[in-house]
Amino acid sequence: MTVENPDPYRWTMLLVSWLITFTAALCINCYSPLLNEMRESLSMSYSEAALPMSLAILTSSSFQVVAGVLTTRIGTRKTLLIGSTVIATSQLLAAMASTFALEAASRLFVGLGAGMTLLCAVGLLAVWFPPRELARVMGIQATGWAVGSVVGFLTPLPLEAAFMMDWRGPFLIFGVLAVAVTLILLVLAKEKSSTQVPERSERPSLAELAKIKELWTVTIGQFGAMAAITIFMTWLPAILIESGWLPTVAATISTMLPLVGVIGNLAGGALSDRLGRRKPIILITGILGALSYALFIFVIQTPIVWIVAAATGWFMYFYIGPLLSVLPGIPEIGPSRSGAAWGMVMTVCSVAGFISPILMGQIRMVTGSYTLGFVVAAAFGAMLVVPGVFGRETGRKG
Repeated sequence: MTVENPDPYRWTMLLVSWLITFTAALCINCYSPLLNEMRESLSMSYSEAALPMSLAILTSSSFQVVAGVLTTRIGTRKTLLIGSTVIATSQLLAAMASTFALEAASRLFVGLGAGMTLLCAVGLLAVWFPPRELARVMGIQATGWAVGSVVGFLTPLPLEAAFMMDWRGPFLIFGVLAVAVTLILLVLAKEKSSTQVPERSERPSLAELAKIKELWTVTIGQFGAMAAITIFMTWLPAILIESGWLPTVAATISTMLPLVGVIGNLAGGALSDRLGRRKPIILITGILGALSYALFIFVIQTPIVWIVAAATGWFMYFYIGPLLSVLPGIPEIGPSRSGAAWGMVMTVCSVAGFISPILMGQIRMVTGSYTLGFVVAAAFGAMLVVPGVFGRETGRKG
């Protein structure tokens, strides 16, 4: 039996994948702590204030199927660089927006670029790493999103205070950072020699992929998880402020989600690889995550919210490594088609990312509170039970 000797450059590609995931998360999530300030500055309603974030989530997800097809036409590296350039340019334009419409349009294109790069980040790992390492490195890659979210939550308000800027200043700084990351990718990103752009006859058929049951069990789980995550990432700082917490404290509590999520990402992927199983990790996340989301109803004004936020962050990210590694392990998909398959998943899930923040805003306007919104978030989170129960086990002991 021949043992595969992995390419040592794969660790550089993990760095590339992590950097662009971090940048995408930073540029998307820096909007949330500035939401109230921007709502007043641009004269937006509650629903309008959620729309730019929803548009970013919508395009970051829905464009992934297009990005997946694009990688088969021009290659992963070129698609990655195009997406990173779009993020940087749009983030700089968002800092210059003078109206709600311009801000919403800029955020839309930030999400579009994020969709292209996130698809490539996952696709790169699927082809550079062997299956025995995949869940672990997927978890590491996903910490880029968690760390980017932490920085996006924590730094805008201190940057405003330190440099006496309004909300445009942090947007501008993050846009310049995105330009720097794009230049780094230009130097380091590489195609693997065995996965160059395929001939037309070898390109994956989306119709063929759509017939695979496991694609849809993963889609259902990711749909619910993404809806719950987007609700919290968009609204939690504002909800905490309305509940009486100081803005800086509200931002710090909100940061507990992605901060603890960094550990959850690593633990979920490492445990899944060690056990040789994916489904138990995904199932546990669906059950306990839903319970933690619902607990916010009872603790939002108490110090216990710190603990619940930490637990929520853990379960919000614990499933990512195992779930991301499911599709490359399906024989009908494999590493070479996993990018297009994940693009299909995220395109469907874009609906969840788009409607969930708006739904939370509508619930607040109609009921005068966020209680029902937390119940809805818990119901969404419980959808991870579907791939945990009905999906195919693709771990080595499956």
